[in-house]
Amino acid sequence: MPKKVLNQFIGQLQNDVSTHYKEGDRYLSIRQISEHFHVSIQTAQRGVAVLTDKEILLPKKKAGIKVGPGINHLAKPLLGKRIIVLSKVSTPIFYQGFLDGIKERVKDSGAQVDMIVHTEKQDVSSLSFGQWMVDQHAAGFITLSYTKESALPFYHALREGTNIVSDIILDDLPILPAVQTDNYRHAFAAGRYMANLDLDSLYVFGTYPEKNKRMLGFAQGVKESGKTVKYEQLAGIDLMVNSMNILSAITPKTGIFLSDYTSVHNIASLCSRFHIHFKEGTIIAYDGAESNEIRYPGIPPIPCIGPTFKELGYNLCDTLVQKILTGNYPQPLQKRI
Repeated sequence: MPKKVLNQFIGQLQNDVSTHYKEGDRYLSIRQISEHFHVSIQTAQRGVAVLTDKEILLPKKKAGIKVGPGINHLAKPLLGKRIIVLSKVSTPIFYQGFLDGIKERVKDSGAQVDMIVHTEKQDVSSLSFGQWMVDQHAAGFITLSYTKESALPFYHALREGTNIVSDIILDDLPILPAVQTDNYRHAFAAGRYMANLDLDSLYVFGTYPEKNKRMLGFAQGVKESGKTVKYEQLAGIDLMVNSMNILSAITPKTGIFLSDYTSVHNIASLCSRFHIHFKEGTIIAYDGAESNEIRYPGIPPIPCIGPTFKELGYNLCDTLVQKILTGNYPQPLQKRI
């Protein structure tokens, strides 16, 4: 590996340790370092060796790699930097786990995290929105749920030197760094899980129009089983009536896939409120909060198939922090988790 590239990796490794860890914490294994920074095992070992000489990392046999006292002598590179989290969805239950993940990731780093929610009435497609981002003079933005309508203002802000990372991959703006959950892949896994259960009827609840990647992935996952899938969009004036009709008629052989966080909250709340019982394991969710299960009073835990919102916050925050500290976004610019 060229010396320049090796030194860049060592800088990224040191910044990661100083930003996210404190003395005594357990750090990543050599293999995890290799995967996280997209370097070879040999390069990961060389980087750890350099930081070991500085007592920033302390590898010990059978005990893994610990963070050493050398970290206390490093300056906090994020001290005083302002990170703005922008959400186009105003429901706190939607973005809270995401925000928590970002705050947790820069905890003790000295960075300031501000949350700003744009309402549906605000125009996020105009150049003035892009200029507003520039005028904030923030170290960077982490955006949630902005779609292709914001490609132009995002491009303007990026061109003016503003750091932005997004939770949605915009085909209209391939230079926008984005970390997006792989909707089709995780929904397909949910479908395969449901296909192997002894179920007679399958439902997908979602807030999106029917032809979305989560519905398509789920349907493909159950295709070989011969089971049919019915989609129920949680929108419109008949939302409550339609949902209750389905929930009231569920049997031990009814399977339900909740394809987004809003659906999880709405359906789980209805089940809890009206004492609607389902057989444990026959309902599964796409988006989770802080763990692999969602819990509501009076109903069995709902297992989650996709990454949690907090994990998405971790990934986006790591991407932005690397750009702030090194001047370069990690490669590839756009990835799915």
